[in-house]
Amino acid sequence: MSTGVNFQLSSFCIIGAGAIGGLLGINLALDAKADVTLIARGTHLKAIQSNGLRLIRPDGTERLWENVKATDDLDSLEGDFDVIIIAVKSHQVELIAHKIERLCHKNTIIVTIQNGLPWYCSIYTCIALFTCTTLTVSKCTANPGHCSHFRNFVSCNDCK
Repeated sequence: MSTGVNFQLSSFCIIGAGAIGGLLGINLALDAKADVTLIARGTHLKAIQSNGLRLIRPDGTERLWENVKATDDLDSLEGDFDVIIIAVKSHQVELIAHKIERLCHKNTIIVTIQNGLPWYCSIYTCIALFTCTTLTVSKCTANPGHCSHFRNFVSCNDCK
């Protein structure tokens, strides 16, 4: 389905750089050569800032993303992003929803990745066109500065 929007997606903000956010971030940065900013916290953020983000793939090979743009302060970000990916725990979405509007331009795409679909209501006011798609990713974990992806994507269902 065409939305009539024609622009290149080049700048990404990933809020929540854990197992799933980290997996998406490292692949967007290294494979798509996208400009990616991660929002992380605690020891994970410190490890990313010091040593980069390391991805361990299902086959045991590793990738290292060095010189990662990462912060724990969403309010410190300037400019706008083509895509904002919200990959935090469901109960944290509402706190973030009030802070992302200033990071959006008129064509920004907001993607939420949570462990509970009802949380999309928290950001509904920021989204002009809402489509729900579920994607199941099996067995990902995160440790400070690392994300491990043990199996491939297993299903994708459109639930418009």
